Parts: sequence; structure tokens; C-alpha cells
Amino acid sequence: MRNDKLTLAQLLERMRTENSAITAASELPASLQQRLLQFEEQPWFIKALVGFGAWLGSWLFIAFALGVSLMASDGGYVALGLIFIVGATVLSRLVDHLFINQVALATSMAGQLMLGFGLEEMDLVDDVEGILATLIMLNLALIPLFADRAHRFLSVLFICIATAILLYIHKQQALIPVAPPLLAAGFAWLTLNDSQSGLRRYEALTSPLAAGMIVAALGWLLLSTVYVLPDLLDDFVFYPNPWISTLGIAAVLIWSIWRVLFPVFGEDKRAPAILIATVLITAVTAHNAPGLMVASLALVVGVAQCRTFYIGLGVVFLSVFLTTYFYGIEISLLAKSISLVATGAVLIGVRKLLDRIVVEEGARS
Repeated sequence: MRNDKLTLAQLLERMRTENSAITAASELPASLQQRLLQFEEQPWFIKALVGFGAWLGSWLFIAFALGVSLMASDGGYVALGLIFIVGATVLSRLVDHLFINQVALATSMAGQLMLGFGLEEMDLVDDVEGILATLIMLNLALIPLFADRAHRFLSVLFICIATAILLYIHKQQALIPVAPPLLAAGFAWLTLNDSQSGLRRYEALTSPLAAGMIVAALGWLLLSTVYVLPDLLDDFVFYPNPWISTLGIAAVLIWSIWRVLFPVFGEDKRAPAILIATVLITAVTAHNAPGLMVASLALVVGVAQCRTFYIGLGVVFLSVFLTTYFYGIEISLLAKSISLVATGAVLIGVRKLLDRIVVEEGARS
């Protein structure tokens, strides 16, 4: 038997020819036929070349636009930035094509930069703070308006990056540990509830939002690993009270584990209880390393939802946070080795115990 990959349209047509009850692609509504043809699978390098060409062409056009006489007048950057943003937003809602989507994305990014710079040039905003505030409000508005997943994902990242910079500028680092738990909670809720009929209609909005939230949470928690760099900016505290993030994310992780495992094991609460106890022990013993919690959350949700992107994020960042944690703790190399061996032995024991519970549950059913 051949293992060739089939597009959805080809699969429907083959099932029709084999006397299946499935409707033939040619009998589908015209709008759906167009969508099937549009999403014909293309090699990754073709998509990469199309995206590169779109970005290159967009930036060349933008560079040309910057050279026109409009730039010589006051408010030229503002006007051109607004034109680019509005035009890219309208284009994203009218056309759904890889090349056009990338052109609109590049144009919108450039338009936002022009708008922020133009407002600062006209003294309508104050330096960096005003530009960052403008980008935050603009991206909040563009998340529902701009019909592109990549743009929505990037908007979440831009909002979080700008917010972090503003907190540091205003010396409000005490609020930083609160952000990752909130982002983690939003990610878990959106992802684990995406099968509900109410959210399923907005999957094009909720999916990139969830991805942006978990990536942003991981980015915020990278700040908690700065302690591995000695004498960085003297006594400046990058991430105060990391235990606040650890407790908040641990609560989200416990809720996620219970939400995932309860339908599987039903009345048998042993497996969820064991995993929850493991989370609590980890949170207590590594309370200064909140990144371990959020990486584990990405792994749990990724495995539960079969999302390879989240699984990959969890594996990569779990390695990063484990490395920084063991590098940063002030104990001897022998003690670190013993703790790693002990942790591995405990995890193997937990896995064996969970396997036994799964076998018993299968025998009962």
C-alpha cells in the first residue's frame, strides 16, 4: 500500500469513487471547494520562499514609500503608518492567501513602528514610554480586527514585551511575578476548553492567543534566571519574589492535571492525586524556579491536546530552566549530582506507580 499524502479534496474524491457515502468534492458548495483548493499541501521550502518573497517585497515597497515627499511634512510618519495599518488590516480580512498574509503582516509591523515614531516626532507622546503605550493599545485593537494567526500571536508578544519594559521604567518590578501566572491561566483555559461549542467558533482567535500567552509566560520567566549572571547591574532586582509566580503557576498546573485526568480515571483519584502531590513537592523545593512549573504546564497541555508545538516548547524550556536552576543553586557539584539522581529515581517510581494504576483501571473496565 502506498503511503502518499492526500489533500482533503483528493481524499473526498477517492472515497466517492470507492462508493463511499461521503459527499464528493465536486458536489460541495463553491466556497468550500475554494477553501479545499487553497489549502493544498505545499512543501515547507515553498512556503518559506513565498514568505521570504512577501517580506522582501513589502519592505522594499515600504522603503520606497519612506522616500516620498510625504516624509518632509509634519505628521508624515503618522499618516503613512495609519495607511499601512488600515490597508493591511483590510487586506487580511478580504484575502486569505499565504503571500498576501505575509505582505499584510510585514506592512502592519512597519506601520506600527512608523505610527509610534511619528507620534513621538510630533510631541504627541513622551519618548519611549509613549511609543510603548501606543503599541500596546494598537495591538489590543488589532487582535480581533487583523484576521491573521501570526499577527495575533505577535500582538500578544508585543503587548507583553512593552508592558515588561514599562514596568522596569517605572520601577514596578513587584508586579512582574504576577504576569506569568495570569498568562499561564489564560493559556490553559483557552486550550483545554477549545473543544467547547462556544469557543470552537472562535478557534482562529483563541488558538494564536493561547500560543502567544504561553510563549510570553516563558519569556517573562526567563527574567527569573538572570541570577545566573554574576554582578549584573549591581543590586538591580530583575525578578523579585519568584515564589509568587511558582505558587500561581502551580495552581494552574494542578487545575490542568485534574481537568485532563478526571474524565480518564473517573472515580479513581489515585493518579491525579499522585501527580498533584508531585507538583506540590516540586513547587516547594524549587520555589525560586517558576520556569519549571510553566514548562511542565506546556508539556501537560501539549500531550493532552496532542499539540506538538506545546510539547516542543515544554521540552526545550524545561531543559533551559533545569540547567539554570542547578547552575544557580549554591551547593557543591556532588550535592547537585545526588539531587539529580534522587529526582530521577523519584520520577521513575512515580511513572511505575501510574502505569500500575492505568493497568488496574483497564482491567476493571
